[in-house]
Amino acid sequence: MDSTSGGPGATGEPVGIPHRRLREETEAELIRAVGRGQLDLGTFSELSASVWAAETPDEFRETVQRVPAPVPNRAAVPDPDRRTMNVVLGDISSRGVWRLPRELRIHSLIGDVTLDLREATMASDRCRITLMSLLGDCTLIIPEVVSVTVTATTVLGNFRTAAAARPTGPEIEIGGFSFCGDLNVVTTTPGWTSVTGL
Repeated sequence: MDSTSGGPGATGEPVGIPHRRLREETEAELIRAVGRGQLDLGTFSELSASVWAAETPDEFRETVQRVPAPVPNRAAVPDPDRRTMNVVLGDISSRGVWRLPRELRIHSLIGDVTLDLREATMASDRCRITLMSLLGDCTLIIPEVVSVTVTATTVLGNFRTAAAARPTGPEIEIGGFSFCGDLNVVTTTPGWTSVTGL
């Protein structure tokens, strides 16, 4: 078939998924917005789902228009790239609206760690969480379509993870060591609020 006749591939569009290039470009812009702190991870997950459900170019543009504008002069002092949390005989819990630095280190002795990233923003589109936990469980709740890599080691404990269905979004690496405790990495769908069953 003549490439000028309008058949599949005639416009350079990848065959198989309509508007695939536009979908990928739109999602890349959403990922950059996460790295700039304009989107929390839960909102990114919802908008990413809208991108892959869109059927027309107008729907892609409408999705991008839902991204909040950058806040000028957001802070006189920039956010630190690294943060360390140390707790002995107590729990660590970060929920709701909070900011994940480029590198977060958590040292916990006899206590549980819970990090809920559904409403968190990221200091970069690539962040690392390093856990050092003795005698306690660690649970991380992460929206789906966020790319998660787990390199942590557990001893005398269970390791449970649910991989994202389409790991193309902002990247979070989870490393470290857990002794006598479970490590749970839970991915959620947009709008999901329950974390029962852990």
